[in-house]
Amino acid sequence: MLRPASLSITLRKKIPPLCLVTDKDGVLKGVIRPAELAFYEGPSVVGSVMTQLPALLAQDTLSRARELFAQTQADALAVVNEQQICVGVLNRLSLPAKSEKKSFWQDLLRR
Repeated sequence: MLRPASLSITLRKKIPPLCLVTDKDGVLKGVIRPAELAFYEGPSVVGSVMTQLPALLAQDTLSRARELFAQTQADALAVVNEQQICVGVLNRLSLPAKSEKKSFWQDLLRR
């Protein structure tokens, strides 16, 4: 049997890290982060809630993605093509760990 406390944890909804705002053609206009939604009650105009965050281009490197995450402190970034049409979202947690180059001597010491 579930206790009330565990039941409330089970029923908690997962909030997306980023809501994308696009026009009718899919061109990215802005984003809404969950933290921004906490300050608005009732009906609000999307333009008053959304933020302009830089987006990644689909062909950007992982270095560029890390750079934008560091600049914006965002948990997720929109990914767009050359026409600024949103093609996806990159979550900070899905970036692979930065690999450290090991010297020959460090490698020898680990053996």
